[in-house]
Amino acid sequence: MTEKEYFKRGREKYELGDCVGAEEDRKKAIKLDPSYKDIDFSKLPETINSPNFAKAIKDYNKKIELNFKDADAYYFRGAAKHKRGDYTGAIEDLNKAIELDPEDALSYFTRGLVKNELGDKAGTLEDLSKAGELGLTRAYENLSLIHI
Repeated sequence: MTEKEYFKRGREKYELGDCVGAEEDRKKAIKLDPSYKDIDFSKLPETINSPNFAKAIKDYNKKIELNFKDADAYYFRGAAKHKRGDYTGAIEDLNKAIELDPEDALSYFTRGLVKNELGDKAGTLEDLSKAGELGLTRAYENLSLIHI
């Protein structure tokens, strides 16, 4: 696996609550590419889930300024915007994350959840199905969330 694949798998493990597995994958990513040493899974989602979404978005704005091709920064900023209720902004960031990394199941999954909030049944179905095809099997479980 590449460092990016280890990082992505670690991020997915963290999202599922497997902090130990996430940290193991992060360490493998660091061995392959030392630039991953500055990423701490435990702090990224914490920032998103905090009530201070403006700070989270500001932090990810800085990351994007430093590297406008950082798909993960767009994902996390989009997730923060989603939690804040900025669905249009979330869709824009998640679209960019997917453009930069079309194999990122978590970006499709989150975009599907946002589309569901917007009442886009077809878009939700498409994104959750794509996330499932890319290996995020819990996406299939969320298909029941689609508003009819």
